[in-house]
Amino acid sequence: MKKRRPSKQPPPAPRVAVAPAPASPPVSTTRIALGITFLLLAMATALILVLEHLGGIALPGCGPGSACAELARGKWGKVPGVNWPVSFVGLAYFVGALVAWLASRRGVSTGLRYLVRLGAVFSLGFVVLMLAEKHFCQYCLGAHLGNFAFWIVLESTRTPAAQSLRALATMGSVFVLVSLPLGFAQWRTRAAMQQRGQELAAEDTAKMIEVTRRAQATTAPTTGTAAPPSGVAHASQPSAADDYPYQGGFRGRYVYGPAEAAVRIVMFTDYQCVDCQRVEREVRGLLARHKDVSLSVKHFPFNKECNPTVDHDLHSNACWAARAAETAGLLYGNDGFWAMHLWLFDHKGVFTTRHELENAVRSLGYDPAGFVKRMMSDETLQLVQADIREARQLGLFQTPMIFINGVELRGWYAEDAVVRAVEAVLAQNPRPLTHAVDHPPLASGKVVGDWREQPVRQIPPDQVRWPLGPDDAPAKIVVFSDYQVPNTAESDAVIRRWIAGRTDAQYTFRHYPFNRDCNPNVSSTKSERGCWAARAAEAAGRLGGVEGYWRMHAWLLSHQQSFTDEALREAAGELGFEPDALLAAMSSPEVEAAIRDDVDAGAKINLSAIPSILVNGRIIARWGYLGPERGREIITGILNAATTGE
Repeated sequence: MKKRRPSKQPPPAPRVAVAPAPASPPVSTTRIALGITFLLLAMATALILVLEHLGGIALPGCGPGSACAELARGKWGKVPGVNWPVSFVGLAYFVGALVAWLASRRGVSTGLRYLVRLGAVFSLGFVVLMLAEKHFCQYCLGAHLGNFAFWIVLESTRTPAAQSLRALATMGSVFVLVSLPLGFAQWRTRAAMQQRGQELAAEDTAKMIEVTRRAQATTAPTTGTAAPPSGVAHASQPSAADDYPYQGGFRGRYVYGPAEAAVRIVMFTDYQCVDCQRVEREVRGLLARHKDVSLSVKHFPFNKECNPTVDHDLHSNACWAARAAETAGLLYGNDGFWAMHLWLFDHKGVFTTRHELENAVRSLGYDPAGFVKRMMSDETLQLVQADIREARQLGLFQTPMIFINGVELRGWYAEDAVVRAVEAVLAQNPRPLTHAVDHPPLASGKVVGDWREQPVRQIPPDQVRWPLGPDDAPAKIVVFSDYQVPNTAESDAVIRRWIAGRTDAQYTFRHYPFNRDCNPNVSSTKSERGCWAARAAEAAGRLGGVEGYWRMHAWLLSHQQSFTDEALREAAGELGFEPDALLAAMSSPEVEAAIRDDVDAGAKINLSAIPSILVNGRIIARWGYLGPERGREIITGILNAATTGE
């Protein structure tokens, strides 16, 4: 037996220890903190927009007719196809991004990085949209700037590839969890708004029926339903005097439908207003179905080019659209006006070039030669501005403003409110009448009713009070304002003149300076010495009691333009104060706390403007809307109603 030789094999290779891959260094604490800060900024501004959308707060610069409201109602204010507010998407996105960012301390995953890049692209698109449409919303801008800043921080971090799915799953889960309560809140808010709109529409419809019955009973039957002569203006223009301007009836320059109609609709409108476009569609359907309904329109463009009563431009072409409609009426009469009116609404009031406008005029079968020249004349501007003045007299603060047989339909925003109101009036089978029987109340005549319909706001008690008048007075007047705001002096003079010598009213002034040094609730500082003036009044109260407070109060309002430390020191002796003691008291913690108490109270009742005048807890809305004289009448009328109960 042969012996086997051991096979020759190469010796085993020496084992070499393989070092583990180096762990990715964690994201620096500074970057983490910066990312959190910028996301919190974006979240805070998005949350403000969400709360404003849900009616939880009233923001300075927002509300009906504002740039924020227009952006929210526009086609880019909601996710196409699902009608979901973009502010909701933004808030859920930012909360999800924050949670994913906190979970990415070892680095940012590839998936999260691309998702944040996509979010930055969307933010850029919305900023460009704001600039293009000239709808500046400071809260929207804050959210997008916070998002941009977060993206920059994120781009400077490392990216381990193994965490992609986990980061995206985390962000997606948080997005859904935040969106669910937002959806429920949205449903509740819409339901409440629709219910309120339906209640108002029902009240107004009952009033329309009653007004129509009275008109039927007091107007002799007439014959003939011929349309007015083409192009003849029958507009009821506002009177410069105090006389009621609608003695001859209420209608626009042109009427669509019969001159005598059972239902006569008058609308103040803006061709670029989203809500106006919706109501226009409803009214067109009514006109097509009912031959005994007529329509006339008046203009209220939210554009400072022709409307000096608005404080910002919402619709860049609204003035020219209104003037184009008036030009068509001047050149081609009643038919011309309505042809252009329909075209403008179908094109959302937009024509960007002269060539585009001329093509539109030509498409309507008219000669474009001379159209633009006539449109740019003072004649068309004056016609539009006459409508604007009239709208203000009637108390318009947003479009559309709709009247049916001379009665305003306040709940027009409820679903099919216009259609239901018109058909309810038609169901009474009224006979056709002219616009001569329609007499809507002016704003100064209906403000007491508007005040009574305001919700009662529970004003937090003032810890240190300086009331003018007895505590058991039936009328309690509370004003939140800033001593440096011009309208404060105007409203205060009306109230103090009215209350002088009375025992049935009490007046309390509470501080709400438009200055971020003492009022973080305002968006910016517009009153440089507002905080200091509030300190002077509070210090005077500390030193001189109620009488000392009101002496200083009156002096501050009469020296708005000349209020300085030097002027205050010189006046202190005449007001009964030792100058050094007054200035020392102004810097005391007690005075600072009193102002903070008032500011917090104003924030809790959601003030949206100053001065804000509340009578028995109900705010007087838009009292300064019609100018100083009408404003004085409004305040006095409500104060009288509060004391008499009428």
